[in-house]
Amino acid sequence: MNQNPIFEYDLHIHTTNSDGELSLEALTEHAIDCGLKGIAITDHDAVGSREQMEVVNNSPLDIIPGIEFATDIANMHLVAYMKDWNNSSLMGFLKEQRAARTAAAEETLKRALSLGIALDWDVLVKDYAKDSPVGRPHIAKYLVDKGHAETVPDAFVRYLGKNRPLYVRKKRYPFARIIDLAKNEFNIIIGLAHPYLIDGDPARIKELINKCVELGIDGIEVHYSGHTEQQIRYLEEICSKHGLLMFGGSDFHGRSIKPDVSLGDGGVFLKDFNLLKDALRRL
Repeated sequence: MNQNPIFEYDLHIHTTNSDGELSLEALTEHAIDCGLKGIAITDHDAVGSREQMEVVNNSPLDIIPGIEFATDIANMHLVAYMKDWNNSSLMGFLKEQRAARTAAAEETLKRALSLGIALDWDVLVKDYAKDSPVGRPHIAKYLVDKGHAETVPDAFVRYLGKNRPLYVRKKRYPFARIIDLAKNEFNIIIGLAHPYLIDGDPARIKELINKCVELGIDGIEVHYSGHTEQQIRYLEEICSKHGLLMFGGSDFHGRSIKPDVSLGDGGVFLKDFNLLKDALRRL
């Protein structure tokens, strides 16, 4: 347990609503135990239920509802924040995105069977994904339990990572389209997540960062658990130059999924947390 997090506000966290290890309730308790004061829940293509909004409203933590979008460029993700999860325009979009996830997962199981690995769809949905969209971490856990991998990270190395035998590329929207929808239809704050995880060389990553700025993103994830000090300084300069919000987060999924990532390993300080809240109030 990370009792002394680097940051007190972690804006990139996943729950069992997508591919995290902990439920929203368990996650909030863990965050309090870790010494966090505020968090944002940013599940993949999924938002919380009405009941979970009650958890948010009644928690001693300052919690911001959010979401993480994948795009048509590998590992180029967008992170977004909103006033609450009751957003009909966004819900319709997410239904389509979840259908793409389902199609990719079904193809993954077909490929697994061709390798002699039998994974049952109903078991995957009921025992692993449960009520959340089916994702690769769910399949990875299933592979571990069936004895085909030692750990979830090992399952990605052997089977599910890019260019591995069970990797299936999902149908995704271009990042420019998602930014446009976020600003003009969904009415949410949108930014670029973990820029230095994007597939490509440094020049390509810089080009994509600049393009997102041109398209009007609201912020950039600066203090991410995997960014170097040099990368952080560069992103801080970009945010300062263009008047962008600074986001940050650990990308916490849970110990069995990302054993080296703890809550608060990435995030923001109080000033930037309050700037985000101010921006949300102005929506």
